[in-house]
Formats: sequence, structure tokens, C-alpha cells
Amino acid sequence: MAKASTAANTDTPVAEEKKVATYTRDQVLQADKYRQYRDIAGIVLEKDKQYTADEIQQKIDRFLKAPIKEKVNGKE
Repeated sequence: MAKASTAANTDTPVAEEKKVATYTRDQVLQADKYRQYRDIAGIVLEKDKQYTADEIQQKIDRFLKAPIKEKVNGKE
């Protein structure tokens, strides 16, 4: 039976790097998956930054769960 790879002949398993896909704001805005959240994504995502799918969904969810502020023309 093969033994799990270890770092420097110790008994600690080597952490394998998992490559996670990242996307730019422009890619998200063009994706069918986020079509209904396109306006929100344009607001919450920065232009020159990369995001994972989890980060995108978290930002959209946080925006949707934010309380609505009822202030119109300086009046509450």
C-alpha cells in the first residue's frame, strides 16, 4: 500500500495546493450564472480584482441581506 507523501521525511502530510478558478468583474458580468445579479455584481465587485465563485456569491448575498435605508431627499 502506498504511503501518503510527506514533507522532508516527516510524518506530516504535504498540503496539496488546490487551484481554484478566479474571475474578473467583467467575466462575472457576462456570465449567464450571474445574469439576474448583474447590476449588484457591478456595484460590489472591484474592476481589477480576481474573485472565486464563493467570494462572488458571498458579496452578492451580503448586499441582498443589507438593511434598506429609507431616506429620501434628506428626510426619513
